[in-house]
Amino acid sequence: MTPLRQRFIKDMHLGGLAPATQRSYLHYVSDFARFYNTSPEHLDLEAIRQYELYLLHEKKMSPQSINAFVSSVPFLYLTTLEMPWGKECFPRVRCAKKLPVVLSREEVARFFENVAGLKYRAALMICHGSGLRISETVSLKVSDIDSQRMLLRVRDGKGGKDRYAMLSPRLLAVLRSYWRVARPKDYLFPSWREGRHITCGALGGACSFAAKKSGIQKRITTHTLRHTFATHLLESGTLKVLQPASSFAACLASQATREWVVYAKPPFGGPQQVLEYLGRYTHRVAISHQRLQSLKDGNVTFQWKDYRQNDKQNSKRMTLASGEFIRRFLIHTLPNGFPRIRYFGFLSNRHRKAKLKRCRELIRHPVLQLLPHIPNERQTCIEKVIPPCPKCQIGIMIRIGFLPPYRWPERPPDSS
Repeated sequence: MTPLRQRFIKDMHLGGLAPATQRSYLHYVSDFARFYNTSPEHLDLEAIRQYELYLLHEKKMSPQSINAFVSSVPFLYLTTLEMPWGKECFPRVRCAKKLPVVLSREEVARFFENVAGLKYRAALMICHGSGLRISETVSLKVSDIDSQRMLLRVRDGKGGKDRYAMLSPRLLAVLRSYWRVARPKDYLFPSWREGRHITCGALGGACSFAAKKSGIQKRITTHTLRHTFATHLLESGTLKVLQPASSFAACLASQATREWVVYAKPPFGGPQQVLEYLGRYTHRVAISHQRLQSLKDGNVTFQWKDYRQNDKQNSKRMTLASGEFIRRFLIHTLPNGFPRIRYFGFLSNRHRKAKLKRCRELIRHPVLQLLPHIPNERQTCIEKVIPPCPKCQIGIMIRIGFLPPYRWPERPPDSS
């Protein structure tokens, strides 16, 4: 395992990504490196773009699969490799919006009549009656059923979040009948292996078998039951109270945990000036101690520079009331969890570009350049654009010229 792969896996662990997400990211990044036959740290944005086109036009992959690759690449380059790129450098493929498959009430009844086994029938009824995902259904425990409040507790749902789902009286009666027969102790749907629950593949296989046996022509999965649950709620009028925009906004407002106040200043010089303005307060404090002049009679006097008048040398003085000074100071403080980044000496923001160039000249380090344009053909990409070094097989060899082999002059004819 290479050091880059190890660091990539550790960063995904630190980021709290789900195991399935980690496997997906590792799969797509490994295919990306295998395509170019080199480490991803030697590739640039143009290589990523050409690989996306290869997946779209040559491999004929779906937009969802390509976007899964696009989700894994920014994590590698922005988090692990710490490249100075933005997320806008990784364009996503537009996906067509399709309506989900929904079963009618008659089709639902016919489907459950063909489900084999009481355990799988109860589990699939939870998918339909409470709208749970397949992973949430198989991991339910007996203690998660709250018959007093008519709720199901979902542990570690999508995104690692807990929530409650509705429990209808009819579904509760089915679960009680199942419990009297199976008598589960810990997990509601235990596996034959002690201390574990049934797998998602087992429940999905039971769903596919019932769909095929029922003769329904629609493609039925466990997620189809989830879509059917929400559609039937909407048709029955249960969710009609949220259809007006005002009611939906009121519901969202009640879920907010804190109040956010956003102060926006008109960009006089364009977006670049706004970024530079915000950048001063991610790398520096709002005001240093040396700029504070005096505190007298409840007023604060401090120095400031007017950058708009190109008067950066002469400092000006300003006096504000202490309350107004504190209010302005708090505007420029970062929220909790955001660390400040400080650079000193030759790596400061003002001199970084020139000083780094000078450092490379002193140590005779070559200036980093982007890779040349990569054509669409895969074979050309590998053999001509970024051939590996024949000596170390790690670095990238860029040909700047070709010297023909030297030919010795022919020996003159023998005079004898």
